[in-house]
Amino acid sequence: MHERDAVAEAAVTFAAAAPPGVTEVTLAIAPDVDPDIASEVWVASTAGTPIADATLHITIHYPMMACLGCDQEYTGDKLAVCPQCGGDGLPTEVVRTAAVAGWVGDGPA
Repeated sequence: MHERDAVAEAAVTFAAAAPPGVTEVTLAIAPDVDPDIASEVWVASTAGTPIADATLHITIHYPMMACLGCDQEYTGDKLAVCPQCGGDGLPTEVVRTAAVAGWVGDGPA
């Protein structure tokens, strides 16, 4: 449920500033965000805006992790084990709950 406000904010903010002719939008979400809920909120939040018909692509932005056993850096969620030694890792970055990561348009920039 925590993702609803973050996705809505990203959608409304982008819709207000989007260049003309946006046809696709990529939304990066944190690993603990439900992609179906993010999509549902995005559609509701952009209804009636110039980007309402843009195709939405959702990607998961995994944080960088540091292995507590061997110091290997890797990406993954909080349950991901180190690919080198199988040890536990600790997130070393905070990823945003939801953020527009890119867009494609056919209009003027």
